[in-house]
Amino acid sequence: MADFETTNAIVDMFVDSLKDPKHPAFCGQFYVSSLTIIAASEVLQTLRASRHDFWDSMNRFLTVARTHEEAVSLSKSIQTCKCTFKSKQFLLAHSFCPNRFTSNPAARGKMEEVLRTMVGILCHTFLTSGGAQPLDVPYLKRLPRQAQKLERKGRDILWPVKPSDYFVEGASTTVQMIWQWFYISRVPTVISWLNMLCMTAESTFIPHFFEMPDFPGQFMAVFDEHLNELGAGRYGNDRVSSLQ
Repeated sequence: MADFETTNAIVDMFVDSLKDPKHPAFCGQFYVSSLTIIAASEVLQTLRASRHDFWDSMNRFLTVARTHEEAVSLSKSIQTCKCTFKSKQFLLAHSFCPNRFTSNPAARGKMEEVLRTMVGILCHTFLTSGGAQPLDVPYLKRLPRQAQKLERKGRDILWPVKPSDYFVEGASTTVQMIWQWFYISRVPTVISWLNMLCMTAESTFIPHFFEMPDFPGQFMAVFDEHLNELGAGRYGNDRVSSLQ
């Protein structure tokens, strides 16, 4: 789909565009298309080691504190393309249309698709360790020790390096923003992400659910409603493949 040099240039543009996570520089079409290109390349796994800023920028964009009004406003504005960047790599990423949007290319700019694509890739980091083995529940607690072992062996350290990498805006804000994005978009993948955080972070994360009085009941209602769509297998390698 794209050579190594082009893919890395797209990663650079992606990261730069989210330096201010509350105000993304590009439209939804760019984010969905560029991430689809990245996910389809061999670069995706190497980014776990070489470009921690890629994962950090995506995670921060999704979890930075926004009021409901700000989130709704972004959902609307990101659908309208006002991009003026004209580099060859940008135009390639911006114009690429994943197969699932062939009948309606403009649909890839919707916030629902941005969320589905970003969260699908983030979920991939829970389900793979070095590209293969599924991760078990105590995963986040082991991260610092794993990083130290890899460093002693002279090997690349994969993102996330520490549990707080998933909670760059704090655990409480992370819970609230993930739930808010689901409330606005109704994209089941967002709840799958929340579930994975809950499973792997345990006591670091779970108490923050109960800061929202109605959350436990709402959370279970969502699982009942979307049970068939929340199978864990759908959000591993199959989930990344489905982005195409």
